[in-house]
Amino acid sequence: MEVRVRGAAGLFDLARDCRQAGRRDLERELNAALNRSVKPIAKAVHAEAEQTMPKSGGYQAVLSKSLRVRAKRAARAGRLTLVVEAKGKAEDRDVKRLDKGELRHPNPPGRSRTVKGRRVPNEWSTTRIRSGFASRPFEASADTVRDELADAVGRVAEKLARG
Repeated sequence: MEVRVRGAAGLFDLARDCRQAGRRDLERELNAALNRSVKPIAKAVHAEAEQTMPKSGGYQAVLSKSLRVRAKRAARAGRLTLVVEAKGKAEDRDVKRLDKGELRHPNPPGRSRTVKGRRVPNEWSTTRIRSGFASRPFEASADTVRDELADAVGRVAEKLARG
């Protein structure tokens, strides 16, 4: 891309156009690109959760209903973060722990365990599941998101070059 400027007035006009494009056009293009790239990732995360979570006990259906994937942008740092969150009725689900392969769940009443020779109620258990239900889809689509955002920046640069 080549931009030619003649005189101080032309330089000020170019600076104004760049600021406007940076504020409006670039933000609009980046948001559209993010929305286009996040939708397939969200579907992939949901599909991966259905394959990974245990079917018995109903947790697979509960988690699938509460899963949300969203993009967060830090404008000044130029950072993009894709977030997977799952809101429950009482508290948020521990997506980080699930992604590590640990599903923590309550035990039925009457379960107990031995601690220092005494039987105590065991209210919670941890079940090992396949790790990476959220991170695998993100890693698989990182190049696509990067390309989509680069195309958006390129479209804005072309608009600027045209004037």
